[in-house]
Amino acid sequence: MGKTLHFWRQNMKGKKANKKVVGLGIIAVAITLSIAGLPMISSGSEPTGMYFIYGHIYYNNTACPAGNVLVNITNTDRGETYFTTTDGTGWYSFNCGAGPSGGPGWNTGENLTITTYGNASQCWANWTGNTTGVVPDFHGAYYDITMETWLEPYDVGTVAINYPLDGADLCPTPISYIINATVENYGATYTHTFPVELYIYDSGSNVVFHDTKIVTLGPGNTTYVEFSPWAPDDATMDYNITVTTNMTCPNHDYMPWDDAKSINVHVDQRVINMEVSKTVWNETHWDERVDTVAGATVTFNISIFNNGVCSELTNISVTDTLSNALEYISGTTYINGAAGPDPIIVGNTLTWNASMIGYDWPNKLSPGDAIYIVFNANVTGWGIGINNVSVDALALPTNEPITGEDAPGAWVITDNTPPVTTISYGNPNCVKDSTIYVTSATPITLHATDDITGVAYTKYWIDSGAEVTVYDNGVGDDNPNVGEITTTFYITGSDGLHTVHFYSVDTVPNVETTNSQEFYLDTTAPDISVATTGPRYGQYVKSNTTFALSASDSGSGRSPDVILSEDFESGVPPAGWEQHIYSGTGVWEPRTVDGTGRDPDGASGQYAIADSDTHSSDLFNVGLRTPAMDLTGYINVTLTCGIAYENFAGYDYAEIRVLSNGGSNVEEVLAHWDYDVHQILFTATLDVANYSHPEDVQIEFLYNTQGHTWLWFFSVDNVEVTGVGGGAGGIPVNYRIWYNGTWSSWYNYTATGPFNLTGECKHIIQATAQDCLGNVAVENFTFMVDDTPPVVEKIITGPGMYNYTWITSETLFTLNSTDPEGGRGEGATTDVILSEDFEGTFPPSGWSVVGDSLWDRNDNWGRTNYAGGN
Repeated sequence: MGKTLHFWRQNMKGKKANKKVVGLGIIAVAITLSIAGLPMISSGSEPTGMYFIYGHIYYNNTACPAGNVLVNITNTDRGETYFTTTDGTGWYSFNCGAGPSGGPGWNTGENLTITTYGNASQCWANWTGNTTGVVPDFHGAYYDITMETWLEPYDVGTVAINYPLDGADLCPTPISYIINATVENYGATYTHTFPVELYIYDSGSNVVFHDTKIVTLGPGNTTYVEFSPWAPDDATMDYNITVTTNMTCPNHDYMPWDDAKSINVHVDQRVINMEVSKTVWNETHWDERVDTVAGATVTFNISIFNNGVCSELTNISVTDTLSNALEYISGTTYINGAAGPDPIIVGNTLTWNASMIGYDWPNKLSPGDAIYIVFNANVTGWGIGINNVSVDALALPTNEPITGEDAPGAWVITDNTPPVTTISYGNPNCVKDSTIYVTSATPITLHATDDITGVAYTKYWIDSGAEVTVYDNGVGDDNPNVGEITTTFYITGSDGLHTVHFYSVDTVPNVETTNSQEFYLDTTAPDISVATTGPRYGQYVKSNTTFALSASDSGSGRSPDVILSEDFESGVPPAGWEQHIYSGTGVWEPRTVDGTGRDPDGASGQYAIADSDTHSSDLFNVGLRTPAMDLTGYINVTLTCGIAYENFAGYDYAEIRVLSNGGSNVEEVLAHWDYDVHQILFTATLDVANYSHPEDVQIEFLYNTQGHTWLWFFSVDNVEVTGVGGGAGGIPVNYRIWYNGTWSSWYNYTATGPFNLTGECKHIIQATAQDCLGNVAVENFTFMVDDTPPVVEKIITGPGMYNYTWITSETLFTLNSTDPEGGRGEGATTDVILSEDFEGTFPPSGWSVVGDSLWDRNDNWGRTNYAGGN
């Protein structure tokens, strides 16, 4: 027998303790008689004295302790028997010795028989068990006993849970559910009365509902058990439902699968939701809008969806509002595909009540179901028609009123205005005298809008090329907004003028008049040329030969010049600038960027500010003026700067204006603000052609508080004036010179002017020029500098006295000339052997005419290859 102390814990969820027992009461009398004739030693907790025997008594197995049962202890050597009983956990103890605890005084080593009997009062009759042992020494001894039965076994159990079904989705309170289960008496002999228990556990294994029903069943019989109603909480939760037969008697042939049955269900939190939408038929599908014309017929669909959970809808009524340009057509209502009654019409309002729709009480719209109401209307006018719908209903089972609407609902758009398409261009570009110069990398962008129905597509083509069609949100449309189209393309081909033609069409369709815009395509860099003054033969020059560089461009021409640039990092006013105080004491001053909102747009470091807020007692009427600029001959003169201006109640103003003639003339006002403009990048083009004194121009930044103090401020930074001087041609040239393996620094030819090459041998002049579009030309010119004259050698052969220059007529003189830098044909000049332009008498002197036909001079004979003159 085992000597281990066992503990038992009952699990109420499964209730899988032994349930089969033999018939009740068969040995009750024998147990009673035995108890009456034996001395009793009381049972209790763990012994504290010596010579104790103790242990656990079980029914069938350790999961079923035998509580409050009789335990007989017999000393077979002496023929003496004593008894005790177990406590509620099946524990017993008995003192075999003498001493203060009152034991029988048995000696260590005497033989024992321990017998136990089932508790007849708890239907454990006919269960018994025994073991043998000896009286222990002072250490004591454990003796556990497991009882058995020898009569016919029986059992009761749960067959099935009939309702709800396993995996069912249930709804919360106030809806309730009656759990239904089948139980059975599996025995063949005895009728049993036993409890059937219901346990409902949440997802955290907490018991949220418990109910017990007492059932009496004869052998082999089954019955249905219905428990008290269970109303789940209004929350989303998974539940376990367990039904168990809580029999107190043991189960000899243990069959746990017959004892309890479990299922799982899901409860959703109640959601009351009704979705309402109104759409209009658009040729092939239901849509949120349709674009049409007056006189047309449109068809509407009102959809009512029960999107709730555990909530039905009843008493459903619909109120629809048509726009002023629509009129209901009688006899056109259909409800869920069947002809329905015309609505009650008051003005532009259409009403279908619950009885007309067929969903008055007790008719209900279940979750997931829908109602569809379709009807027609005539379009009676132009404009944008917004058609709304509202639906009222009662939500069950809570009887809560609910309203759903679609506002704005379906749109009916009537439109007779075509779209508007604009064209723009990106960088690089250059505009001169209304001609727009671009390269093949310049993006050309079309943007089409329509204020009513929206743009359906845009068409464009270049010169007489193929048309390109861009559909709304189709290939080539970069604009995500429905009804707007933005598309970008590039001009390619030969340099010169090209015309872009374009128009757009809206969804009605209204067609825009074709637009056009010319662009000058320029992909060619400037031409750079070099001219020399002084000695030159081919590539050979002298150090006193003068070189002049020039560049010309037949396209966009010269890039804009930076005429003025100022960032105020050196202070305010910078060198050459001036403050002109018209009145008051306030002045412009430097300020460091601090992120307080006074910083001009794009400012960094320092900027200039006239600050009435900081200098609250000063009156401001002060202008900050640039140095005088000579803008004669410049075109496309542009001012850019970052500014910030805050106005106070209209008391002050800020102004940017152009002055001339020493500041005495106001040529034009570029900007005037008496309202907040905050931080902006300001750009303006100066109308230089109409200035009275373009040779003496200043730009003034004026702040005037108009006699008030403690207002706000006006600030400015990064002032730049650019302009294009000279138009086509006149391209600035930069150059550097290679000599003897080393390149010089870069020079600006405009600054240096003509130059010479010093040092004999090879020189390379590398020149660059850039047109207004950024097309860059690079040219290399190679020259050989030769400052060494030829060497002449005299040779005299024949009779004579050479030292005294006496010679004879037979003396031969020979002169040889050589050039160390290349010799004749390279270092020497070229001889002109013959030259005649036929401008004198004919035939010219020394010429002759030979042959049958005569040569003559014709002064007026025009030919395609005529070179000028005679």
